[in-house]
Amino acid sequence: MSLGEIDLKCRKLVEMVVQMFYEPKYWVAAVNLLDMGENGATEEKLAARMKMTVKDCRKLLAKLRNDGIVHSRTTKNAEAEEQPIIPLSKLHPRLHQQQKYLKPKKGETIWFYKFQTLVHVISYRWNKMQEKLRRPTQNFGERVCPNPDCANKGKKYR
Repeated sequence: MSLGEIDLKCRKLVEMVVQMFYEPKYWVAAVNLLDMGENGATEEKLAARMKMTVKDCRKLLAKLRNDGIVHSRTTKNAEAEEQPIIPLSKLHPRLHQQQKYLKPKKGETIWFYKFQTLVHVISYRWNKMQEKLRRPTQNFGERVCPNPDCANKGKKYR
């Protein structure tokens, strides 16, 4: 598989999971973060792209972060500002030139995906959901059909 195919599959995985388990506003935030590129995005850029306040954007992303979908990092000092967001060895070759323009300012929060962690989170949740479905449901005993017009009137069922 080429790098482009892997990126496309990861993108579809994120879109599908967020669309299935979250409200549409979270899906919009997740897809916009995907569209911002491999290096992630600052809250300000993402909020401007979604045409909302930074505070509202942060709330949406915080929910996704707490669930393990996205990750964040805040730069705290001048030394952190000089470090690249993603090491050049892991950066796609065509983005090497853009790397210098994507460095965050001091105190900015950068939101990004870790796809390997995301796959583990999704498989864990999937297994938990399957365990929950395998548990026996609560047994209420036998019941009699209460509808007088029902063809099964008086018939006992579980």
